[in-house]
Amino acid sequence: MSATVRPRRTPFTTRRLLLAVAVVAGLLGAYVMEQRHRRYREMADLCGALENHLREIVKGGPDAAREAWNCRGGPVVPRSVADYAMMVDDLARKRNRYERAAWTPWRFVDPDPAAE
Repeated sequence: MSATVRPRRTPFTTRRLLLAVAVVAGLLGAYVMEQRHRRYREMADLCGALENHLREIVKGGPDAAREAWNCRGGPVVPRSVADYAMMVDDLARKRNRYERAAWTPWRFVDPDPAAE
């Protein structure tokens, strides 16, 4: 007589279901945080690059400001060095905000006060 031994089935319990849901939720949350970190880091890098470019224009004085605006090919709207300096300050604030958000991706970035 040969008795076949069946492997014991693990019962599917509510506890295991909740554990599986918690693991999946944790993985999805980590994915979302990583995506936010990457997006905020890219925005901080973009603001930093624009800030550096505008700083060079401000250093160049009125001639550099006029040349930077005229190279766009559109109608000539005179921009002063003070306008570019204000843009630099605004971009520096945005860059700092996005850098801070990149390291705390569970928080949202405050809306830009100038956009309201």
